[in-house]
Amino acid sequence: VPVWQGVWEWLCSGDPAGGADAGPHYDSRNWAAELHKWLPDLALKYDHNEPSRVAAAWHLGRLAATCAEWTETLIVELDHMHLRGRVVMQVLEALGHHALVPLMASQLVNDERKRKTSPEVIRSLGRIFDDFNSAETGARETVELLVDLLSNSTDVNVRSCAAEALGSIPLEESACALLRNLAENSESDGDIRASAFHSLLRLLEAGHLDDHLEG
Repeated sequence: VPVWQGVWEWLCSGDPAGGADAGPHYDSRNWAAELHKWLPDLALKYDHNEPSRVAAAWHLGRLAATCAEWTETLIVELDHMHLRGRVVMQVLEALGHHALVPLMASQLVNDERKRKTSPEVIRSLGRIFDDFNSAETGARETVELLVDLLSNSTDVNVRSCAAEALGSIPLEESACALLRNLAENSESDGDIRASAFHSLLRLLEAGHLDDHLEG
């Protein structure tokens, strides 16, 4: 595991509300100011600006996670900025499960015909479910989206990330979709098949495969 990934997961652990209580008090006016201040850093280019992008993603994501309205605003801004790459995934991971409902309603995952869905956004959906109970609102809707992308996306990376994310949602529908994809033997890309096999293994090891489930 890369050092940066371990540090990032540590930063995003815990309760964002608790972190906010330890710092200054934020109201709507403060939030608007923070958004205006930090949002441009998310779009900074080149590797030497990676620390600034990470700091902005963590700060805005953890702050927005304390208020549903702020979470929705931040996701809308991400969509308007047409950001791609790891920074989008980092914002969504910092938001955690608070991001799920507004993300599923956003153009970030529902606009593939007009603009290519970012593989990192799809991967973040799986990581969101790694951190909270899959029985929460949105699990089955997320599986439906991932199954559609796995079957129909023209982007190999999106299909691979969809297969990976399905392994994070411990529902029978996830396993059925992965088994169906593998059984049909229509997937020529080895990376996608590897992701599907790995996701099935994760579901099996976690005890989430139905005893009577057939591929």
